[in-house]
Amino acid sequence: MIEIPIINQTYQEFTITLHNVVCDFIISYNTISKFWSFDLRVNNDWVILGKRILDNIELLAPIRVEGLTALIVTKVNENSNLPLNRETFVNGEYVLSYVEAQDLELING
Repeated sequence: MIEIPIINQTYQEFTITLHNVVCDFIISYNTISKFWSFDLRVNNDWVILGKRILDNIELLAPIRVEGLTALIVTKVNENSNLPLNRETFVNGEYVLSYVEAQDLELING
C-alpha cells in the first residue's frame, strides 16, 4: 500500500504517480457540510469530480481506470471510535492509501 499524506489545509492539489499512472488530485474539505471530497485527473482527463471521501469504501469504484486498483481511507487504530472529520484526517487518525493489486488480493482473501 502507498500512503497518500493529507495536510492541514481545506484545499490541496498534488500530483502522484501510482503504478506508473500519473494522477492529479484535488482534495478539499467543505467547512459548511463538514466532509472531505476529491477530484481525480488521469492522463489529463478528469475521471472523478467531487466524490465524497468516506472511510472503508473503495473510492475509485465504480470507475475503473486502467492501471489503478483501489483507493481507500482507513483508521490507523481499528479500536478507535473517532469519526472521519477534518481533524482526524489531517492528524493521522485516518489515512488515505492506494492499494496495489497484490495488497488488494490479501485484503479480499
